[in-house]
Amino acid sequence: MGAVDAVIRIDNSNVHVDLRGFRINGGAVANHAVLGNGAHITVHNGSVVFTEDAAIDLAGANNSVRDLTLVNANAIRETAIRLGSGGRVADCSLRTSGDIAVGAVSIVARCTLTNQLDALKLGAGTIATDIAIDGIGSVDADSLIEMGSGCVLSRVTIRNAFNRAVVGADDCAIYDSTFSNTSVGGSIGPNTVIGLLDGGHVRNVRISSWGTTAIAMNSGIVESTIIRDVTGTAIDMDSGRVEGCTIIGSATGVDIERRGIIRSTTVDSPSVLGITVGDECLVVDCAVSRSAGAGISLDNNSEARGNRLRVNAAEGIIALSDAHVIGNHLDGDPILITGADNVVDANVITDAFGSAAITVNLAGNLIIRNRVAGDASNFSIAAGNDVGTITSSPVGAGAFDNLLY
Repeated sequence: MGAVDAVIRIDNSNVHVDLRGFRINGGAVANHAVLGNGAHITVHNGSVVFTEDAAIDLAGANNSVRDLTLVNANAIRETAIRLGSGGRVADCSLRTSGDIAVGAVSIVARCTLTNQLDALKLGAGTIATDIAIDGIGSVDADSLIEMGSGCVLSRVTIRNAFNRAVVGADDCAIYDSTFSNTSVGGSIGPNTVIGLLDGGHVRNVRISSWGTTAIAMNSGIVESTIIRDVTGTAIDMDSGRVEGCTIIGSATGVDIERRGIIRSTTVDSPSVLGITVGDECLVVDCAVSRSAGAGISLDNNSEARGNRLRVNAAEGIIALSDAHVIGNHLDGDPILITGADNVVDANVITDAFGSAAITVNLAGNLIIRNRVAGDASNFSIAAGNDVGTITSSPVGAGAFDNLLY
């Protein structure tokens, strides 16, 4: 610790400190530039360099810091600005310093952080907006941004970092933000980019060339998000909804364990499989192409409806038991049913070369109204299933017939 506790010490509330553009130099001997325990303290309009501990440490409620530049503030680089609940940090620039740590129901706005080990620690109910984080310099920190419950991030940009970007407790949201490592080259982040607990909401986020899993969430919503070139699962959820997302280059595009909905989402070129869901899930109006494995994998009591699948290396759709495979369009991709009590209805399958268009391995399934390019060998169906008549002409065909063309 430094030989001097603080350059400026404030023991009262309702104090306004205008640095008038001057710099406080801690000389690596002062712990703090400004230290205060009161409430409604404001510090602004200046700069701080070379402090041993938090440059600005205002533990009371409703304090504010704005228009400050901090360089080498906190030699051990843990916290540079520390505020209590109801704090306000705005228009600050931090370089090679500690993070910004605020208590509950605070606001952090229009701040830039460069070459940090950590960036933000946000108390419950805090809003952080218009934040730019660039050039994080260590692989040791757990997460650049840590959020308590009910926090919101908006318009946050993180570039060229090694660590996990964001971890959040329950009911956190991330909107209109970008996380990328493109100038570093490759997916260098070792961890999940965004990790949230229950009730998370991610909307209009861009993630590229970073991490193993892009978004991991216990439950919540991911929508209108673009993910490119991650090495693991792009979106991994226990339960929730994924809608309107685009995923290009991942191991698995979307993985929801149970009671989930995946809607209007595009997955291209996954190295393992496109979309996989557990029990009681719905996959609807999605597009999966060029998977190294299956396009869509359904567990028990799940449904794939209205999806488009093209040139996936294995099955277009694979289903276990009690699943519905209805109204999908498959180009070069077959359907494989491995269990019982499934419904395969009104699918269109073309160019399923090298294997049957529809394969059903066990008895007890319903296969009706499918349209398949080719001949009768394109149906490989075990005995004991209910199968609509396979016919090559629509003339005189019954309502539940399967049509070859």
